[in-house]
Amino acid sequence: DFCSHEVAVARLEAELLGLQALRRFAAADDSEAHFVVPQPIELVKCPSPGGAALLLPWLNLKTPRCLEAHGTAVAALHSRSLGQSESFGFAQDTFCGRWRLRNCWGNDWVSFFQEQRLQPLLRAALAAADRTNTIVGPATRSMAKLEGYEALRALFRGADMRPCLLHGDLWRGNFVLEDGKPVLLDPAASWGHSEMDVAQVKLLEAPESYEQFMRGYYGLMRRAEDFHLREELYMLCPALRLWALFPGADSAASKTHSARCELLAEKVLCHLRNQGVDTESL
Repeated sequence: DFCSHEVAVARLEAELLGLQALRRFAAADDSEAHFVVPQPIELVKCPSPGGAALLLPWLNLKTPRCLEAHGTAVAALHSRSLGQSESFGFAQDTFCGRWRLRNCWGNDWVSFFQEQRLQPLLRAALAAADRTNTIVGPATRSMAKLEGYEALRALFRGADMRPCLLHGDLWRGNFVLEDGKPVLLDPAASWGHSEMDVAQVKLLEAPESYEQFMRGYYGLMRRAEDFHLREELYMLCPALRLWALFPGADSAASKTHSARCELLAEKVLCHLRNQGVDTESL
């Protein structure tokens, strides 16, 4: 993996630490839930113009036809790491592409999620809309109501929010096989709520692929009966990130992002109302 821009060293240091963290939970006796994580060889810092390269072993990677094995792998990562950290966060900031994930340690998941995940994305997406001269009044109003994390607590009542290690960047390009075994690579690792990883897969994958993934995932992890209350909230994060990073060259592309984020935000507000929250006062 090679990066040439100004944050190359930080990005690849974060990837190296993420791979090392994932490797702690890759090996197990139950071969059905075995997954491969590349062992980083060396981080090479290029003198000028400040690029860097992360050397990894050669793997004969293939694209899977079905994501069930990857669902099992992610479930194994979550279940084996569950409760192995007392706090949410990571040793340093990590990256989803060019997006920096802040990882200051915290003991309260709702406030951590609100302050270090949702709020920065909301602000960046709306700034992208401003740059493309997109009128996003309804989306702005809906998303602004989600800035107060005390209201969001209604969606987490009774949820198991013990920290587990998240991959953090699950999308089609990171689902690969090596000798028939699922490979987890290119992480944006942090300790967080397991449902974050699952929701990103639902947003970015086709329904059939998501069903395959969840079939494998729920083979190891218990299905939370109230996951539907938080699903759109967690899906909103990668949707906002895509809007912020790839706003498009014109307002039409930005409006597409805006419409998707508005729909997700409205569904979150609907869940809040169903939990007795007065969303008009937010």
